[in-house]
Amino acid sequence: MLFHRSLPLLFTIFLIHSISSAQVNQKEWKKFFDQSEGVFEGQTLFWDSLKNRPHAEVIAVIEFARQEYPKDPRPLMLASRYAQEREEYQGKGWKKWGQEASRLAATTNDPERAYETYSQLGYWYYQERNYDTCLFYIVKSLELAKKAGYNDSLLRSVYIFSSHPLYHTRNYRECIMYCTRALLYEHVLDDWSVIAAMNNAGMSYQKLGVNDSAIYFHQRAADFSRRKKNDIWWSISTGNIGDALYAKGMEEQALPYWQTDHDSSIKYGEPLNAIMSMACIARYRFDKGEREASLKLLQDGFQYSKGKSFTNVTNISKMLGHCFSKMGKSDSAGYYNGLYHRITDSVDKTIYRSNFNYISLRLEHEKSEQEMLGLRNDKNTEVMRRNILVISLAVLTLVGILLYNRQRLKTRLEQQQKALAQADAQAAKKELHLFTQVLLEKNEQIEQLSHSLQQQNNQVNEELVHRTLLTDHDWKLFRDLFEKSHPLFFDRLKEAAPGITTAETRLAALVKLNLDNKQMASMQGISLSGLRATKTRLRQKLNIPAEEDLEKLIKSLSEAL
Repeated sequence: MLFHRSLPLLFTIFLIHSISSAQVNQKEWKKFFDQSEGVFEGQTLFWDSLKNRPHAEVIAVIEFARQEYPKDPRPLMLASRYAQEREEYQGKGWKKWGQEASRLAATTNDPERAYETYSQLGYWYYQERNYDTCLFYIVKSLELAKKAGYNDSLLRSVYIFSSHPLYHTRNYRECIMYCTRALLYEHVLDDWSVIAAMNNAGMSYQKLGVNDSAIYFHQRAADFSRRKKNDIWWSISTGNIGDALYAKGMEEQALPYWQTDHDSSIKYGEPLNAIMSMACIARYRFDKGEREASLKLLQDGFQYSKGKSFTNVTNISKMLGHCFSKMGKSDSAGYYNGLYHRITDSVDKTIYRSNFNYISLRLEHEKSEQEMLGLRNDKNTEVMRRNILVISLAVLTLVGILLYNRQRLKTRLEQQQKALAQADAQAAKKELHLFTQVLLEKNEQIEQLSHSLQQQNNQVNEELVHRTLLTDHDWKLFRDLFEKSHPLFFDRLKEAAPGITTAETRLAALVKLNLDNKQMASMQGISLSGLRATKTRLRQKLNIPAEEDLEKLIKSLSEAL
């Protein structure tokens, strides 16, 4: 408890015994309220004092507190707790009372009281597995705590608690961040918190497919549990290591971990965990050829888990679909695969609603709404103004979300197009290199043939020497590849030298490819003297002085592009 300011034990005992009837001692209760701080005390001390008393007495205390402290969320939280016990109080369930306490806490100037109100509500919603609402209140409480100056050391337990709804809503990266923050203070955490942080971090990494990191945290959890003689969690962590190894394709290495988890779970009375480990083993054995026995184990595990473990039913359904597909039994495979997809689709819809970014937007909306509520007065005109502002904010928020999603989609498409363009350019560069090498090899062969024929027939040799190796067809292919590898090169070159000819353009491209003079002359079917003449014209077109290096300037020009 972060803000616990306990009362003297003798005073608490005296107060508990002082309530003897529905006619409560208001003076003593007022003193109790004044001396205790925070909603946690209001829940723990008050409720422990009242829960075993007659209902008429409990109601009298709650009503007195509500009248005496109309701007304090603690009496409303007491009413919420009482409604949990009785299902309803004054026609309202505990959630209604909790929402009233939340709205009241938002208008108070006491951040500690508001923090504890939200934390308590988050805990109650977590107990109901209402993870998105739980996360909403936890995020609100953390924001208040940070605004009040509480550091990570004080918030370590809250980070660990927050990691549970974050994991269940598939906000795995945020879950890992909160767990690692908390584990910086492992030496002052209780054993359960340490194990929970390591396990949640490991499971989140596993969901993200970062299996080496998952194994690291599961191994830490297993080692810690072994040191603390917590055999149940040692067994669970061992099974998790097996799952991560299997995800890495290390099936043989995973098998002993699953077996250890199964045996330990049976020994310590955890049948559902044992069934899940045995299901993993059965899937492995099925793939190794032990089909009939393995399939029987999976079906028995599925039947036992129905109505007891949502996770087991989901995972074993997928395994059975896999097995029946391999056996060619399409009807059975379709049934179990369909069941698996129906379950996961239902979960996906819930998770989408619980997205962390969505919670953050709700938080921003709630902040603005509460600021307007703080300005509310009794005038009807002010009430109307507040409602208009709230509606406008909701519309703007909706428009903002739509614009944000549109921009995010646009950015994603641009990134995909850029990645495709980069991949295309890389492929073109490789193809251009190969194409150039082929032309050079072709030219070498012709030169060799030319040399051979020179001794036999001077006329044939003369035709080969002046043959243009880079034909129009070759040049077109070459230019297409070059433009993909070096976009805008020719356009910018033409801007720098508007009157540049085709031959000069080809020469500039060959210079870009770092070919030597002999190769460039050969590929264009000209002599070295002809190449020098073309270089001179290109130098003039680009206004390059004679003393400067043409090749260097062309390369620098292309790099600037």
